Amino acid sequence: MREEIDPLLGALTKALVARRMLENRYVVVTADHGHTEVMDDDEHALAMDDAHDPPAVLKKAGFHLRPFSLKVAGDAKFDSVLAYQGAMAYVYVADRSACRAGRCDWKRPPRFREDVLAVADAFYQASETGHRVPEMKGTLDMVLARKPKPLEKIDAPFEVYVGDGRLEPVGRYLERHPHPAYVELERRLEALAVGRHGERAGDVILIACNGDEESPKNRYYFSSRYRSWHGSPSRQDSEIALIVAHPRHSAAELGSRVKRVLGDAPFQEKFTDVLLALRYGQE
Repeated sequence: MREEIDPLLGALTKALVARRMLENRYVVVTADHGHTEVMDDDEHALAMDDAHDPPAVLKKAGFHLRPFSLKVAGDAKFDSVLAYQGAMAYVYVADRSACRAGRCDWKRPPRFREDVLAVADAFYQASETGHRVPEMKGTLDMVLARKPKPLEKIDAPFEVYVGDGRLEPVGRYLERHPHPAYVELERRLEALAVGRHGERAGDVILIACNGDEESPKNRYYFSSRYRSWHGSPSRQDSEIALIVAHPRHSAAELGSRVKRVLGDAPFQEKFTDVLLALRYGQE
């Protein structure tokens, strides 16, 4: 930020001032979300090893995992897909009863107990007790699942898998297990995965012990080795910068206008509303 971004903004400012282009113009600066420090070692990196990492959980539970490659051979045989996103991972699973010679119909929803809950329970047990993959013990904060629906239906919200084939609504689970570092988890999961194309968020979501942990020594992440990662529901990973300035309006006035648009629960999707309100006076 100091070595690259700040000098570039300074050069841009000088150029705009020289052309008198800032005398009556809004300046809006925003940025991506933050990162959380993690340990740069193989223990905390939940990567792609078939013996010690998440792929081992699926394979030892009887699933055939899609290779970690953008393109796979046309005759590749798999009934599960694992997609990584830092502190979260998404698991897609097929109806294994309908797979023929290893080829699965991915337009058909998986079975709830035999496929979805089988995945959820495998990861839950691995994190709780180290079952099948001892190296996974204590790595997951939550395992989320839901009852699958046909493609044309509105998808159900994710719930927390609590063992023995049981799911609990996220809000109720957080009442029993507070996560003060998490921000609007239930609402954001609904925005992510409930709707006409909600199945694209997967059948099972894994949330690593990451944003809920104060010490990097207790943080895990779905990736090869890194020094920091993102993607957890924590405030540090979730908040973005929003700076609004204008030479003819005070900070208090601008803050009031922006807050009227954002409301009490700011969401990134309201960013365009802020720009429209500043440009056209719409609030």
